[in-house]
Amino acid sequence: EVYLSFINENLRLYANQCKDYHMRIANSVKQYIHEYYSENISLESVADKLAFHPNYISRIFKESYGENFIDYLTNYRIEAAKEILREDVRYNISDVAGMVGYNNPKYFSKVFKKVTGVTPGEFIRKSKKYK
Repeated sequence: EVYLSFINENLRLYANQCKDYHMRIANSVKQYIHEYYSENISLESVADKLAFHPNYISRIFKESYGENFIDYLTNYRIEAAKEILREDVRYNISDVAGMVGYNNPKYFSKVFKKVTGVTPGEFIRKSKKYK
């Protein structure tokens, strides 16, 4: 009985340590995205920088944040694009696409519409309407 209690307590402590360790890794991935989202990054490149296997990074990130790596990166990029489009009229859509990590403006517009429900041009027009 005492031995089982000892084992259970140690397993609980170990599980908590693993959770903390996984959260630190997931936070590192998130921080990397926030710093380098405008560059050509991928799950593989981030995993390589952090010296972990991409599958491991993917699993830990999903467990920690409930969202997979590419969805988080995409949403972060689109939020950054929305902020630029809303605040700075001197940039055209192609410029903004490049600023948030998309080399192809048409693909950026397609992703933007998929995430927001409107094209970048429609977003700009709606943003101006409410200023």
